[in-house]
Amino acid sequence: MPRFVRLVACCLVFCAVAALAQGTSAPGGAVVGLNYSEPSLAFQVAPGQVVSLMVYGLDYRVTQPVQASGPSLPYSLAGFSVIFRGPVFPPQFPEPPNVPVPMLGIEQTACLTASIGPCATLTNIVIQVPYESLPDCIVCLGPPSARYFLISDNGQVKATVAVDVPGDQIHVITSQDSTFQPFQSPTQLILWSKAIFHGDGTPVDSATAGEELVAYAFGLGLTDPSVKTGQKTPVSGVSFDPTKPLDDYGIKLYLDFRPNAPPSRPPVMAPNSALVAAKYIGLVGGSVGLYQVNFTVPPVPAGTPPCNHGDIQSNLTVNLVGTWSFDGGGICVSPR
Repeated sequence: MPRFVRLVACCLVFCAVAALAQGTSAPGGAVVGLNYSEPSLAFQVAPGQVVSLMVYGLDYRVTQPVQASGPSLPYSLAGFSVIFRGPVFPPQFPEPPNVPVPMLGIEQTACLTASIGPCATLTNIVIQVPYESLPDCIVCLGPPSARYFLISDNGQVKATVAVDVPGDQIHVITSQDSTFQPFQSPTQLILWSKAIFHGDGTPVDSATAGEELVAYAFGLGLTDPSVKTGQKTPVSGVSFDPTKPLDDYGIKLYLDFRPNAPPSRPPVMAPNSALVAAKYIGLVGGSVGLYQVNFTVPPVPAGTPPCNHGDIQSNLTVNLVGTWSFDGGGICVSPR
């Protein structure tokens, strides 16, 4: 796929700021780090997804995190701004437009190491991918159209990041997500690992069959009706159509009762019952780009071993499955 001239070494999404601040610095304006999915030159973001762009080398002037406030997100914070360039819906001709990107927050970490002394500042720019960005065609034969984020400092472009835009790029949030704290915490969640909670808002240590749980995620893609980019979700929330199949931008729930199972899709030959109905899958009211999934824990299959907090850390993996992506988190479940 053709690539716009860029200053990108690689991309980081949902990674801890403190850990990167201790790493080797990169040339000014480069975007560096690790993706939570398979690393590539172009990282993947879904329409409406909240992501972090980690940029080395921008001017250091933000000593405390700057968080957007008000019902609408701004397009500039502390002199920094981001533009999305690429095909959008509805299409515009003859050239792809420059779409301002709403920003949730800015955080900068001054870099200083004992070995080399001062090094490039690390800037965490938390943005929402425009809902108008046109998703890749999953059945088309040709490569997807080129798309970019242009990162500016006081009006001057300092870094360019190439992206692909699948219809979904699911990520169940964790305590390490630089997108979540302190920039967005509508319910002040206390995160330990994957964000799966009891009905009273406490993190799941051990759940019971028949209990209703809640998982939180980013990157599930477009709802119908959609929410305007940069606007908070209505308090009542906006849900996905539970009848939509996966090949029609649907989102499904797959509960995997295997010890220590990693996130996965159901096996190809699995029965349709492997994809269970959730009580609610949709956007969280009062937030931006944050999704929640409410579901009831089914009866534990016979022969499922209990957690022992030794070699069996989880006996149920809660998976969210979309057309393009999946993610999940493991919990412990005991019979009722």
